[in-house]
Formats: sequence, structure tokens, C-alpha cells
Amino acid sequence: MKIQHMKTKLALVIASTLLSVGAANASGNYNVFTFNPGAVDAAAAGLSAFTASEISGQYSETASFTPTSATTGTYTLQLEWSAGQFVTNNGTTPLAAFTTGLGSDYGIYALYNATGSFVTDASGNTTFSFLTGGANFYTSSNPGVSFTSNGSVIPYTVNGAGTSTLIGKAGDDIGGAYSISGIGQLQPGLPTCGVGAGQNCGSFGVNTSFALTNPAGALDFISPVPFYNANFQSGILDDFTPTATQTITGQLGLVFNTIPEPTSLALLGLGMFGMVFGRRNKSV
Repeated sequence: MKIQHMKTKLALVIASTLLSVGAANASGNYNVFTFNPGAVDAAAAGLSAFTASEISGQYSETASFTPTSATTGTYTLQLEWSAGQFVTNNGTTPLAAFTTGLGSDYGIYALYNATGSFVTDASGNTTFSFLTGGANFYTSSNPGVSFTSNGSVIPYTVNGAGTSTLIGKAGDDIGGAYSISGIGQLQPGLPTCGVGAGQNCGSFGVNTSFALTNPAGALDFISPVPFYNANFQSGILDDFTPTATQTITGQLGLVFNTIPEPTSLALLGLGMFGMVFGRRNKSV
């Protein structure tokens, strides 16, 4: 019984520490990286490598919801994200397209699949927990590449001319410390949600592991070396109802993290255990 208790406690520590790293990024802690556009396509060969701290763009996802009670259920989703711009200065200053070449000489894309659970409270707000999943990231010499859902484990196929290169992917094994984890909330009552008010009806944040493929990825993202081993995605949700199958769109920003090795992560988590859960209880 003691061993099981310790395993459960350690799992909670790891999950809490992963989410706290993501929360740090969401509050303005952006890590700088260097990108080399000339490595993606010859059309960008004249552009110099540049530094940035975020990549932002639009996403579209198909989510299927299965109720298990009047207020709870599970879901599966498939999401496609297209980068629109690089951002610097802690997510405040977009870099010009003539500096980066993004969208004209090449494109950057991500494909996600995930499963999870949801619960709706008495106020009509729905909280989503991400439980399993993964992501693949691509650069493409075709800035207009598109994706078609095929319902398989890798949920999209790449269409259009041009060369697409896998630059990194997140692990699908949820048993490890470096798995997909995160949370989101749909809040239809927000003043920014509804007809004439915009489409900001909630937000989400997700951590995944990250590893550049070699050599292609390391030619695109050239520093730091070694590169960050995780990324954090945060975005906004448009209005939808968590029933049946829905198409959801919105804005998603991608930043990179460095997650400590498992041993260091556990030690850090044990030291932060009371503080993290104390902060969470205050925010409820």
C-alpha cells in the first residue's frame, strides 16, 4: 500500500510540474530559438537566420464528444495548425514576413491527435482534460500545403506540391513524464463570446514532448543545441457545444520549454509539491 501511495504521489508531482512549466510560459516566460529559413526552401536562401520566441497561427480541429452522463463525457480530436508568423520580445512583436519568409517561401504545420474527458458545471462552463495523444510538426517548401483527415492514428495526409519534412514529434506514450498533458475551458458566458462580440469563448494549454529529427530539423531550428525537449501550446476557443462532432477553430501559439530529466523533475516536484497544490487550491 505504501509503494502504491508513493507511485501515485510521484505521478501527481510530475503532472503538476509539467503544468507549472506551461503556466510559466503562458504568463510571459518565453524561450528564444534561432530559425534558418534557407534550410527549408531555396526560395528563402537569401534570408538570414533570425531569433524568435513564439510561433503563432490558426488551427482547425474536428472533435467528437461522447456523453457518459448529463454533465460528463469523453472526446477525441484531430487538429491541424498552420503557422502564420514568428513572434519575438516575449510574444509581443511579430516579425515581418520579408524577414522570415514564412507564408511566402515555405510553411510550418502541426498535426495533433488527442483524447480526453470533459465535465460541464452548473454555470454552463465546460472543462476539458487532455489524457492521451501526440503531435507531428512539419516544414514544407509549399506554403499552401493542405491536410486531409483520414481518421487514422496519424489523422491527416499531406496534399499539394512541395517537399514536406518532419521536424519533430511528441511521444504518444502517456505512461512517461514527457507525455501530452493539459487542460482547457469553454466559457460561453464570456463577454468576448457570441454574435457581435468576437469568438473568444475560452482557452486551453497543452504540453507535449519535442525532439528534432536529424538532420532535417536541426538544419531548420539551429539553436539552442541541444534543442528544447518540450513545447507548450496555448490558444483560444470559438463557440461550440460539446456534443456529437464539432469543427472548432481558433488561434494557437507555440513556445518551447526545457523539461528536466525524470530524476531532477521528481526532486523539483517534491520540493514544489505543497506550493503547487496550495496555489491551485487558492485559484479554485
